[in-house]
Amino acid sequence: MVSLHGHSAKVELTLVIGDRRIPICRIRPGVAFLRESCEPIPPINGAIVVSVDGVEHQSEAYFPNGIGTDGERVVYF
Repeated sequence: MVSLHGHSAKVELTLVIGDRRIPICRIRPGVAFLRESCEPIPPINGAIVVSVDGVEHQSEAYFPNGIGTDGERVVYF
């Protein structure tokens, strides 16, 4: 069914490490890509937050290589 009014969802992707929120530009299973470089963070537990139209969905994650240690690529599981 085609919508006559259209809707473009506002989607935000973020890594949350403690009280720090680091924006990401894309994500796929096991790998996320930072929107911009950041200071390196050693291996750590955190979360991946996907916000769609202001509704957040959070998934716990472990970043075995840390964050910002491999350029803009971040491995997680």
